[in-house]
Amino acid sequence: MDLPVTLRLRPSATLAAVLLLGHGLAVAAVLPCELPLPAKWALIGLIGVSCAHSLWRHALHRGGVRALILRQDGKVDLIAGPSAGDGTAPTLEPDAETSVHVVGVVLRLRSDKRRLTLVLPPDALDAGCHRKLRVWLNWRTTAYN
Repeated sequence: MDLPVTLRLRPSATLAAVLLLGHGLAVAAVLPCELPLPAKWALIGLIGVSCAHSLWRHALHRGGVRALILRQDGKVDLIAGPSAGDGTAPTLEPDAETSVHVVGVVLRLRSDKRRLTLVLPPDALDAGCHRKLRVWLNWRTTAYN
Protein backbone atom coordinates (compact mmCIF):
# COMPACT_ATOMS: atom_id res chain seq x y z
CA MET A 1 0.00 0.00 0.00
CA ASP A 2 1.40 3.38 -1.00
CA LEU A 3 1.35 5.90 1.83
CA PRO A 4 0.10 8.48 2.56
CA VAL A 5 -3.48 7.45 1.82
CA THR A 6 -6.40 9.88 2.03
CA LEU A 7 -9.70 8.41 3.26
CA ARG A 8 -12.76 10.60 2.73
CA LEU A 9 -15.54 10.13 5.28
CA ARG A 10 -19.16 10.01 4.19
CA PRO A 11 -22.48 9.52 5.99
CA SER A 12 -23.16 5.94 7.08
CA ALA A 13 -26.67 4.52 6.65
CA THR A 14 -25.65 1.39 8.57
CA LEU A 15 -24.49 3.31 11.62
CA ALA A 16 -27.55 5.56 11.47
CA ALA A 17 -29.83 2.50 11.48
CA VAL A 18 -27.98 0.94 14.43
CA LEU A 19 -28.12 4.20 16.41
CA LEU A 20 -31.83 4.66 15.68
CA LEU A 21 -32.56 1.06 16.67
CA GLY A 22 -30.61 1.38 19.91
CA HIS A 23 -32.26 4.63 20.91
CA GLY A 24 -35.66 3.25 19.89
CA LEU A 25 -35.10 0.28 22.21
CA ALA A 26 -34.18 2.69 25.01
CA VAL A 27 -37.47 4.56 24.50
CA ALA A 28 -39.34 1.24 24.46
CA ALA A 29 -37.69 0.33 27.77
CA VAL A 30 -38.80 3.61 29.38
CA LEU A 31 -42.47 3.29 28.38
CA PRO A 32 -43.46 0.36 30.67
CA CYS A 33 -41.57 1.78 33.67
CA GLU A 34 -43.65 2.88 36.63
CA LEU A 35 -42.55 6.49 36.61
CA PRO A 36 -44.62 9.66 36.70
CA LEU A 37 -45.55 10.81 33.20
CA PRO A 38 -43.35 13.97 33.34
CA ALA A 39 -40.34 11.81 34.27
CA LYS A 40 -41.01 9.49 31.33
CA TRP A 41 -41.26 12.45 28.96
CA ALA A 42 -38.03 13.88 30.36
CA LEU A 43 -36.21 10.57 29.83
CA ILE A 44 -37.61 10.20 26.32
CA GLY A 45 -36.50 13.77 25.57
CA LEU A 46 -32.97 13.03 26.81
CA ILE A 47 -32.86 9.87 24.70
CA GLY A 48 -33.98 11.94 21.70
CA VAL A 49 -31.20 14.48 22.30
CA SER A 50 -28.68 11.65 22.63
CA CYS A 51 -29.93 10.12 19.37
CA ALA A 52 -29.68 13.42 17.50
CA HIS A 53 -26.16 14.07 18.84
CA SER A 54 -24.98 10.54 17.98
CA LEU A 55 -26.41 10.72 14.47
CA TRP A 56 -24.92 14.16 13.86
CA ARG A 57 -21.47 13.33 15.17
CA HIS A 58 -20.93 9.68 14.26
CA ALA A 59 -23.29 8.63 11.45
CA LEU A 60 -23.31 11.88 9.47
CA HIS A 61 -19.72 12.92 10.37
CA ARG A 62 -20.73 16.52 11.03
CA GLY A 63 -18.30 16.84 13.95
CA GLY A 64 -15.74 18.57 11.76
CA VAL A 65 -13.62 15.70 10.39
CA ARG A 66 -14.05 15.23 6.64
CA ALA A 67 -11.08 12.99 5.80
CA LEU A 68 -8.15 11.10 7.30
CA ILE A 69 -4.63 10.92 5.90
CA LEU A 70 -2.83 7.73 6.93
CA ARG A 71 0.91 8.40 7.11
CA GLN A 72 3.96 6.18 6.77
CA ASP A 73 5.10 7.02 10.33
CA GLY A 74 1.92 5.52 11.84
CA LYS A 75 0.18 8.83 12.50
CA VAL A 76 -3.06 10.29 11.13
CA ASP A 77 -3.69 13.79 9.79
CA LEU A 78 -7.26 15.06 10.08
CA ILE A 79 -8.83 17.18 7.38
CA ALA A 80 -11.61 19.29 8.80
CA GLY A 81 -14.53 20.86 7.00
CA PRO A 82 -14.94 24.61 6.54
CA SER A 83 -17.08 24.89 9.68
CA ALA A 84 -14.45 23.25 11.89
CA GLY A 85 -12.29 26.27 12.57
CA ASP A 86 -9.05 27.46 11.04
CA GLY A 87 -8.66 24.60 8.54
CA THR A 88 -5.43 23.24 10.02
CA ALA A 89 -4.80 19.50 9.88
CA PRO A 90 -3.89 18.25 13.35
CA THR A 91 -1.75 15.13 13.56
CA LEU A 92 -2.94 12.40 15.92
CA GLU A 93 -1.83 8.90 16.84
CA PRO A 94 -4.11 5.83 16.98
CA ASP A 95 -4.68 4.79 20.57
CA ALA A 96 -4.15 1.22 21.77
CA GLU A 97 -7.91 1.03 22.45
CA THR A 98 -8.73 1.23 18.73
CA SER A 99 -10.93 -1.72 17.69
CA VAL A 100 -10.52 -3.20 14.22
CA HIS A 101 -13.20 -5.55 12.84
CA VAL A 102 -14.56 -6.43 9.43
CA VAL A 103 -17.94 -4.89 10.34
CA GLY A 104 -16.44 -1.64 11.60
CA VAL A 105 -13.54 0.25 13.09
CA VAL A 106 -13.73 2.26 16.29
CA LEU A 107 -10.79 4.56 15.66
CA ARG A 108 -9.55 6.23 18.83
CA LEU A 109 -7.04 8.98 18.13
CA ARG A 110 -4.99 10.99 20.60
CA SER A 111 -2.41 13.73 20.88
CA ASP A 112 -1.12 15.74 23.81
CA LYS A 113 -4.09 18.11 23.67
CA ARG A 114 -6.88 16.15 22.04
CA ARG A 115 -8.73 12.83 21.98
CA LEU A 116 -11.13 11.83 19.24
CA THR A 117 -13.23 8.73 18.55
CA LEU A 118 -14.55 7.91 15.07
CA VAL A 119 -16.96 5.02 14.43
CA LEU A 120 -16.36 3.82 10.87
CA PRO A 121 -18.48 1.02 9.39
CA PRO A 122 -17.58 -0.01 5.81
CA ASP A 123 -20.17 2.31 4.24
CA ALA A 124 -18.63 5.36 5.96
CA LEU A 125 -15.68 5.22 3.55
CA ASP A 126 -15.30 4.89 -0.20
CA ALA A 127 -15.12 1.39 -1.68
CA GLY A 128 -11.90 -0.37 -0.68
CA CYS A 129 -10.89 2.32 1.80
CA HIS A 130 -12.26 0.46 4.83
CA ARG A 131 -9.95 -2.46 4.04
CA LYS A 132 -7.01 -0.08 3.58
CA LEU A 133 -7.73 1.43 7.00
CA ARG A 134 -7.90 -2.01 8.65
CA VAL A 135 -4.67 -3.14 6.95
CA TRP A 136 -2.91 0.11 7.93
CA LEU A 137 -4.03 -0.19 11.56
CA ASN A 138 -2.90 -3.83 11.74
CA TRP A 139 0.42 -2.95 10.06
CA ARG A 140 0.90 -0.04 12.44
CA THR A 141 0.26 -2.30 15.44
CA THR A 142 2.95 -4.77 14.39
CA ALA A 143 5.42 -2.12 13.20
CA TYR A 144 5.27 0.20 16.22
CA ASN A 145 4.62 -2.19 19.13
